Amino acid sequence: DEARAVVGFIQARRGELGHSDATPVTAAVLCRRRAQYDAITDACVAAGLDYEVVGLGGLLDVPDVADLLALLQVAHDPSRGDSLMRLIAGERLALGPRDLAALHDRAEEIAGPRSEREGTASIVDALAALPRAGWVSPRGRSLTDAALSRLAALANVVDAVRRHTYLPLPELVALAERAWGLDIESAVARKATRARRSVDAFIDSARTFQSGAARATLGAFLAWLDAARTEENGLDAPVREPDAAAVQILTVHGAKGLEWDIVAVPGLNDGHFPSVGVPSASNPDYTDSGWLDGVGNVPYELRLDREQLPQWRFRAVGDHKELADSIADFRREAGGYRLDEERRLFYVALTRARSHVLLSGSWYSGGMRPRDPSPYVMELLSQGSVAAGQWDDLPDDEAPPEIERPPGLWPRLVTPAQALRREFAASVVDAIEGLAEGQVPAGGADEPGATWDLDLPLAREISAMLAERADRTRGTGQIELPSHVSTSALVAMSRDRAAFAAQLRRPVPVEPTRAAQRGSALHAWIEARYGHVPLWEDEDADDDAAAELDALKATFAASEWAFRTPTHVEADVELPVGSVTVRSRIDAVFGPGAGLDRVTVVDWKSGMPPRDDTEKAAREVQLAMYRLAWSARTGTPVDQIDAAFYYVASDATVRPERLLDRREIEELLAGG
Repeated sequence: DEARAVVGFIQARRGELGHSDATPVTAAVLCRRRAQYDAITDACVAAGLDYEVVGLGGLLDVPDVADLLALLQVAHDPSRGDSLMRLIAGERLALGPRDLAALHDRAEEIAGPRSEREGTASIVDALAALPRAGWVSPRGRSLTDAALSRLAALANVVDAVRRHTYLPLPELVALAERAWGLDIESAVARKATRARRSVDAFIDSARTFQSGAARATLGAFLAWLDAARTEENGLDAPVREPDAAAVQILTVHGAKGLEWDIVAVPGLNDGHFPSVGVPSASNPDYTDSGWLDGVGNVPYELRLDREQLPQWRFRAVGDHKELADSIADFRREAGGYRLDEERRLFYVALTRARSHVLLSGSWYSGGMRPRDPSPYVMELLSQGSVAAGQWDDLPDDEAPPEIERPPGLWPRLVTPAQALRREFAASVVDAIEGLAEGQVPAGGADEPGATWDLDLPLAREISAMLAERADRTRGTGQIELPSHVSTSALVAMSRDRAAFAAQLRRPVPVEPTRAAQRGSALHAWIEARYGHVPLWEDEDADDDAAAELDALKATFAASEWAFRTPTHVEADVELPVGSVTVRSRIDAVFGPGAGLDRVTVVDWKSGMPPRDDTEKAAREVQLAMYRLAWSARTGTPVDQIDAAFYYVASDATVRPERLLDRREIEELLAGG
């Protein structure tokens, strides 16, 4: 609703100001976070407004550049079926679902009979070995003549790029542009100037990489672009004077020095803009972590402007409580400082408009709990500096359903062919007592006992269902394990052997939970705190999730583990157990000292300790494997290695009294 209101405001004000091609009226939407972009762009598309995402990574999202990047990825890496999908399902090739399914059948045919089980089929390989006209897949699908012609043309383009990868990167990118025909499209497109300069900026990025890299290969360039996208929000799109024909969408930081006739500033909620910890019942002050989070932050005492910055007074503390109090005092001072800094940023946003400015917010800005309006907006309203337009009352306590569960592809989509196969498999399982080499009794065939061939996927469906029924009948039984398993798999096996067996036979994707996402973020932060990897702040995090994560960070920062230095972080280890190799990643390993008598392997848990004895025992399998694997890697006797869980939410370190030994792990794997 807020995004639609923003677009409606721009359209209405443009009408008032007489917007036309001859007398254009410029407009911009200034966002505090990039996470707001999608809603605004969707609203622009729905309203028929031309828009332009600029700055902070917008370049790789420009359609022409995204196509060009996809072409380079397909030419370099046969596994990049995702990139090929962008090209073949886009406007130019526009392959339909039937042709896409047939192309996948061709990929499986090339990869061989094990491809479906092992996921090795690649549509990029299928593009390089297209079938002849009239080809029919084992599933009865075929490519239309139009699809075959378009795919053949694309295959020639990809081959042309591959044959010229010896060229300097800028020349290779320019060749790929010409081969794909983007140079012609850019020239005739309605927005030719903007499309042309975006592609030029992408070629400039290749030139920049070429000049600074020791080995400027296509693979290295693509890896650099992937890192730029994931770690630095992509590459900056060219920011010029406002394009009057488009609504510009950018961050407030990127708007400094620019002006528009109309400006909208959405997302003005407390904790969002200003981006600072909001007051609560237990803490009435605004808070901020300052330099305490992230190894990339410079301690304020070392900065030249330290006289203007809040300081952490930690030198006189004598115990953990005093340390926690000093951190809390610093966070309050840093919160006040951040509030003033955000106020200056708000002033930048407010003064970018020549004629009209819209300040907006919504009670639910992506989180589960309502967010109060920004204090900056409330100050302007109380002073009569702005006029209040639409102002809705706070709705019910619970978030609306569309916010609780945003649209998405979950559970995983099942194709009609898959659904039919599964339905048929389920219907025959009860009537089948055995299955051998893909042959089943025909039942209703002309001759008693006659058999007919099943396609391999159907045979696997029936086989899996029969195996599950047999397991339910005789108990857990034996599990045919792959040659490598993870420690998490052992924990799942210990927790529920039958469920583990079913998941192993027919894997079902598990939707990521909020707790799992929070745990991953906490692990990354702890890893960065110990200096193992650089840390970039996730500005796109959900507000409620960010608040929960901040609380966990504060607890860890005041814990016993925060003042110890690990010898290893995120240590990858593996241990052969019988015929299976178990792979693990240990969160942290500490040597003796700082209150520890022996080598200690530690696993971080963001939640609370389990109360159920079965769950406790299952989790302890993880520590048992960590200890055994670390002993095998370093030669340290197992009985000289301690193991512990640290549950951050409850600030509790749990050290099990006894852990499984190697023989007991072998028995677990064997079903004992």
